[in-house]
Amino acid sequence: LNTLYLLYSIPYGLGAAA
Repeated sequence: LNTLYLLYSIPYGLGAAA
């Protein structure tokens, strides 16, 4: 698992939902 993936997946996920 990549740390960058976690760091980017959270804000990107929220942005996509919004």
